[in-house]
Amino acid sequence: MALSEPQPVEGHQVDLQAVIDRLDEECGPMPWEPLCKAIRSGDMQTVHEGGFELESKMTIPPKREAILSGSPDMLELLLQCDSFIDEDLVKTACDQRHRPSLRLLLDFGWPIKHLIGGVSPLCSAIEDVMFMQWLTENGADVNLRTRTDETALSSAIAYGNIDVVHFLLNHGTDLSRGDLVHCAAQRISEVEGAFLIDILAQNGADMNAHRYNNDSALRWRALSKSGTPLHIACKRQSVLVARTLLKYGADPHQKMLEAQELVSPTPYEMAMDSNDEDLMSLFATV
Repeated sequence: MALSEPQPVEGHQVDLQAVIDRLDEECGPMPWEPLCKAIRSGDMQTVHEGGFELESKMTIPPKREAILSGSPDMLELLLQCDSFIDEDLVKTACDQRHRPSLRLLLDFGWPIKHLIGGVSPLCSAIEDVMFMQWLTENGADVNLRTRTDETALSSAIAYGNIDVVHFLLNHGTDLSRGDLVHCAAQRISEVEGAFLIDILAQNGADMNAHRYNNDSALRWRALSKSGTPLHIACKRQSVLVARTLLKYGADPHQKMLEAQELVSPTPYEMAMDSNDEDLMSLFATV
């Protein structure tokens, strides 16, 4: 079928919405659109009759529509017609935190112990301790690691709810993985970050480790410039976090790591260049 050329509008620009509308008219609806429309209108009969007409990846849009519509009955019917599940579908259910849909995906073969889009499914729950608990009770692995060796606890410490952090700390997460002290140093709340550094230090965490300096992460980040937690604290001009790190033996003269070579700056140099009087005063005594 020959498609008509998009017509230029004022200023020699193309009206993209007009082009999209014209393509829709000339190409017709996508094969899954009738099913999606039926799901939105709650038409179970049409979903039942049309569910067998699509296969494999073509079934994902209506399944996603069922999840977004909060219609587990529709989703179950579609999975019975074709049980194909992909990462995007699981991510949709996780992002919606829709437990009935996730339960169905599990029943139809979703391997909950696998990464989704390169991260743990638990990362979708770092702001919701009840959802985190539900996922772990249904088999999610708290120690599932990304290719850079990070776990859900890494994300929770850096960006998540403090109750979720405590939950993961109390449910067997390996504290030797995931650059956890670096994550604590970058937490928005300096008070919470310093508190978490206290916990990690008491569990033997290395205050002078370079980020991503492990066998897994080096395959992807070997050429990147990486620092210690104290580098992060100085970059953020976080005096409380820097003081806590120094208390537990962080080296103010440790250089950064780039392509496995030590390079400047040190945390001390960063502090002295910061123009932050409190930070400069702290480092003047070390």
